[in-house]
Amino acid sequence: MKARLFLPCAAAAVLGLFASPALASDPFGTYARVDKVTYSPDKANATIVQIDGVFALSKGGSTYAPPAPGYMYFQCKAGDEAMCRLQWADIESVIGTKSCAGFGQLSVPPGTVRAKGTTPASPDTYELGTGVQKTPFALGVCDGLQNYKEIPPADAGVDAAAPVVPDSGASSSSSSSSSSSGGTSGAAPTPTSTSPAPKSSGGCHAAPVPFASAGLLAAASLVALGAGRRLSRRRR
Repeated sequence: MKARLFLPCAAAAVLGLFASPALASDPFGTYARVDKVTYSPDKANATIVQIDGVFALSKGGSTYAPPAPGYMYFQCKAGDEAMCRLQWADIESVIGTKSCAGFGQLSVPPGTVRAKGTTPASPDTYELGTGVQKTPFALGVCDGLQNYKEIPPADAGVDAAAPVVPDSGASSSSSSSSSSSGGTSGAAPTPTSTSPAPKSSGGCHAAPVPFASAGLLAAASLVALGAGRRLSRRRR
């Protein structure tokens, strides 16, 4: 009879050994890789805290959301200030270690992860829960938090500020325009002619003779011809 009673009791004890760590290992609403803790108004009298880092918030049970970078902003309940400061100091103590901090409790919303660079406002209520757990495991969540690296935006490789280089035609056009109108160039602007360019005459590139000069040459030729004829008559 004693043997029959002993076996169920032993079995219950063994099951209890395996069951109790499972319950104790997952009592937290948030796990965090902590990078910085800021107290307000100061550490000794803090009633508000800002925790910067990477966070995994509980989705219920042992399921946690993917790592989220940013900060969490909490205010302590009235009357819990002393305990809040102790827990916040425990959270701060994991900075620079391979451990993560577990805090809050599963039955209460864990709070909000706020984007970096935003102004802190309207703090969430800090839940004391069962205390703070410092662990490098945290149901496998801590490894993902510790190794988390932010992925840059898809267009981060494109230099949006790169200057647009105009083509050679536009460049020379704008530079000649600026030197002629702006007066920034040391050389005087080259004047442009409005008279028509001379036409080519079958490969001969002689300058055109004005009409007045052509008439004078014709008159001179006639005078010379007449003088030559008179001289020839006299000789006869």
